[in-house]
Amino acid sequence: MDGLPGEKVGEPSGEPILPISHTDSARMDTEKRIRELGLELPSPPKPVGAYLPARQTGNLLFLSGTTCYADGKPMRTGRVGAELSLEEGYAAARQTALNLISVLKAALGDLDRVARIVKLNGYVNSAPGFDRQPEVINGASELLEQVFGERGRHARTSIGVSDLPGHIPVEIELLVQVMPEPSGRDVPGPAAGAEVLEKIGELGLVPVIEIEHAEHAVPLGEALLAAGLPCAEITFRTDAAEEAIRRLSASLPQLLVGAGTILTLDQARRAVAAGARFVVSPGLNLDLIDWCLQEQFPVIPGVATPTEVGLAVSRGLSIVKFFPAEALGGIKMLKALAAPFKGVRFVPTGGITAANLADYLKTPAVYACGGSWIAPPALISAGAFEEIARLTREALQIVHTCRPERGAR
Repeated sequence: MDGLPGEKVGEPSGEPILPISHTDSARMDTEKRIRELGLELPSPPKPVGAYLPARQTGNLLFLSGTTCYADGKPMRTGRVGAELSLEEGYAAARQTALNLISVLKAALGDLDRVARIVKLNGYVNSAPGFDRQPEVINGASELLEQVFGERGRHARTSIGVSDLPGHIPVEIELLVQVMPEPSGRDVPGPAAGAEVLEKIGELGLVPVIEIEHAEHAVPLGEALLAAGLPCAEITFRTDAAEEAIRRLSASLPQLLVGAGTILTLDQARRAVAAGARFVVSPGLNLDLIDWCLQEQFPVIPGVATPTEVGLAVSRGLSIVKFFPAEALGGIKMLKALAAPFKGVRFVPTGGITAANLADYLKTPAVYACGGSWIAPPALISAGAFEEIARLTREALQIVHTCRPERGAR
């Protein structure tokens, strides 16, 4: 346990946790402080089990146990006091704290929303007889205070254990008080959100993109724009998706960038924070829909049955994704599904190609079509962006032929 002589931890103030407003934090710039410290936030570690990296209830955010991963693998393994020195344990705790900050960034979008670090629990993989766990966990505590200042001072527990998963040296979990998102933040809002969906309908075509390497994102976006298609749905099927969205949004603001294959709220928050302007899910996730509606953010959920369409309609949605289109029966099934829902428009995705695109676009209930054939992963990885541009132009010609009043501009 903590509280040993000479240990540097947050002093208990005896004060209750009170709300903190954005006015109180007007001069915060946490990410600038991270740069000043010569640090760079890593990508948030992926969960290694059936759990979420972070879960918020009210104004409290609970962060799952995280360790000292760097570049996709533990920076060190072993027991502190045996295979590892105290100094190496301290460095592992410091790296773990940096990883936790990246999880905070992914969950909140803005590190200035951290009101205070409330509690840290640290577990140290300890050799028999090793009793300096508090000094190891200081590596995390001191970094949090360096980054967040007074907001980073916290209550704490340090525990020695006989082993940790993968023989990692430390695991740390956090409890964080967060501030509400400011009302003036840059989100689409109802009017802008409607414009995003209207633009998708106008284009009639959404390229569904699975990208393995983020450095291919901007050349791919440039190829789509050069061909006349200012839209891309980057699917969260690869580790590069979030960074690809970030690069496209920053470098090509004229490109309408969305996030696809969104399965969880955490993914949605990360996508929005990276710059996505709409989200698409393969199934009907009511929690995701409710969050997007609350945030006034455009969402196109996947449906496959009348029940799912009805649930989407009950949430006030009128544009849904029909997925997987061809596997479900194609146009025949889509027409039958759409018949009772006169006000609903569909974005069929899954099995759409240049060969059947026109048939789908001629179906009255179809709003737009999504497809991966325009920019398949193999062409992206090969850097064949001229071929991708050719396929895009070919697809847009089909759109223009089927919908001359709404085709490529």
